[in-house]
Amino acid sequence: MIGYDGIIMPEPGILDDLGDVSTSQQHFGQTLRRRHTECACIVIFITNILSKRPYISNKFNNSLRINSQNGNILVTNMKNDLFYLKKLKMPEVTTTMLIGALSDYEDVRGKINSMNKKGLIKPIKQGVYLINNELALRPYSKEILANLIYGPSYISLETALSSYGFIPERVTGTTSVCFGRGKKFSTPVGQFEYHHIKSSLYSMGVTIKEISKGAFCLYATPEKALLDFIHIKESKNEFKNQKDYFKYILESYRLDLMTIEDEISLRKLQSLAEMYPFQHIHWFANELTRKLVK
Repeated sequence: MIGYDGIIMPEPGILDDLGDVSTSQQHFGQTLRRRHTECACIVIFITNILSKRPYISNKFNNSLRINSQNGNILVTNMKNDLFYLKKLKMPEVTTTMLIGALSDYEDVRGKINSMNKKGLIKPIKQGVYLINNELALRPYSKEILANLIYGPSYISLETALSSYGFIPERVTGTTSVCFGRGKKFSTPVGQFEYHHIKSSLYSMGVTIKEISKGAFCLYATPEKALLDFIHIKESKNEFKNQKDYFKYILESYRLDLMTIEDEISLRKLQSLAEMYPFQHIHWFANELTRKLVK
């Protein structure tokens, strides 16, 4: 039986009532239960054979101890914890993912709390965890965390622009776009910002990007990241013509035109810009196209 804290223990009364075995055999089992921890393996072995129960699997064969208060034999299974965590194959996990991986346990949420106390997982936000760095198969990704913390959402704005090399500034927080309410979260691993966009504009220009080998998240394409940034950060257009407006954007954010030219498709940019019913988006896309076509 698996009890709280992921501990394997005999069924209640299994050492006191051994079925058809003789009284002397029962006494032998009860005596062993009160002995030193080194006897625990023998007690479990004898108990399982006499009750026709299968012997404990190797994955549970870790450190053993006897509860001094009630004599129950406890098998603490740190190795088993690692076995289940490694099944997830990614350091960024949600409660739902953990529940699925730990479905063998009766008290799954109790087991999650136990893993948290042991330092095997680290809470980032309610329902989102990081597996301990020493146990994870790869370093964690803030971009993947951003997808999990609040959604539906995708990486865009400053984080995406910096990743594509369009702006020189190093971005400290992680910026995303969502069609829900905009929100900010302060977590043990940094700030996560989410900016609202209309649902009709949400899915266009979003791709699945490989952050590292085998690690993927929802990410704005280079064209979408630029237009999201102009739309959300510079929605107040006080300029009278697109040339002055574009110059202001270029100088204010020090956009790297050479990198932009290498990374974007002008056809995709114009196609996306047409979906935004805003003059400043059209001005930016038109003037950028004019600059790069020269």
